[in-house]
Amino acid sequence: MPSLRRLLEGYAHVLRVRNALLLTLYLETEAFILAFAAWYIPMLTYRLGGAELVAAVRTLLAAIAIPLPVLSGLLSDRLGRVKVLSLSYALILAFIALLLASYRLELAALLVTALVLGRLGVQLRNPVVSAMFMDSVPEDAIGRVVSAVTVTTLAVSSAGSMALGLLMKAVGPGALLLSTLAVYTLLGITLLFMEETAAPRQSSAGRGPSLKERFTALVAVRGLGLPAALFLAYMFIDSLTGSVCSPYFVPFLVDVQGADEVTLALIYSILPLGEAAVNLVSGPLVDRYNPASVLVLQTLISSFSILLFATAWPPLSYIFYIISSASSGLFNMGAIKLQAMLTTRESRATFIGACSTLQAIARLIGPGIGLLLWRLNPRLSFIASSASSLLLVTPLLLTLNGKLSREASQD
Repeated sequence: MPSLRRLLEGYAHVLRVRNALLLTLYLETEAFILAFAAWYIPMLTYRLGGAELVAAVRTLLAAIAIPLPVLSGLLSDRLGRVKVLSLSYALILAFIALLLASYRLELAALLVTALVLGRLGVQLRNPVVSAMFMDSVPEDAIGRVVSAVTVTTLAVSSAGSMALGLLMKAVGPGALLLSTLAVYTLLGITLLFMEETAAPRQSSAGRGPSLKERFTALVAVRGLGLPAALFLAYMFIDSLTGSVCSPYFVPFLVDVQGADEVTLALIYSILPLGEAAVNLVSGPLVDRYNPASVLVLQTLISSFSILLFATAWPPLSYIFYIISSASSGLFNMGAIKLQAMLTTRESRATFIGACSTLQAIARLIGPGIGLLLWRLNPRLSFIASSASSLLLVTPLLLTLNGKLSREASQD
């Protein structure tokens, strides 16, 4: 089985390289102990401030996310990877502490502050972790390592969601959050043993590259042609339609369908497993077929699943939610493959940054639209998201698919 062999090869590289091993330990421990946050935070937010607070928080966090990938890169280049990862760790530790305080005091302001710190920590961390993996393992093994770590992390997150959901039911959120804070504090020890993989770069003038030097390359995106422009439009519209409903899954499950903590924990323990399973097969799919076709398939699966989720009742609605979430595995691999196909090495990082920025801007807009629809009828947020995805995203991808197919036939 090629997928299994690829997975085992990735693990072999992780075990041979200390930094990769420590990073994997760090990420998977974090994934386990914070797995409950995927469903508990939306539930707590909804309880403290209703759908309005959910929308406001998602919009705020999306706004914060816009400059952070660039900021993380700048800090990483100037200060070093481990220092930025340590800063991220401190922010997430503060997030857990304030999350505990917001639960104890039932203060929405504390919760919002906690979520802002958590978002800062995660957004600063992700680019650095990717860079450290790339710095630490051979170039020809990066794909296998990332695939292996992703699948394992999703599996660990699944186990954590279920285990911590049951624990929360037994001991209460306060005790669980306190123990999470203690374990995460100890996790910081791994940072002491990580090696710096990239010293701060110096320009020929003996100083770090200026902001102007770093951002000059942004104009290169304009020269990548129509397929790249179509893909950028797809990333924006797909994120916009998705963010119309994504903040409201947990409120819908709780308020409309009557799910409790254990039910949410069970659902959110299955979601990562579904995504991990799809990740295993999505790689061969995008290698064999036009990745735009794979994204069309993902859009159709996700759109119809969301529509059925909003109109069905438990437990059938839970199954459609799981299917929709699992389809993101197709999106992940399809988008990565297209980003590689549409760019050269010189423009790739800039293009990926442009995609991330457009996604963040879209997620700034979508939750507000979803809130307006939610106030009319909670199901409308999901129905509108599904319909707009089918009507806007699918034709865009079909156009991109046709353009890429014609270019391939001419080569």
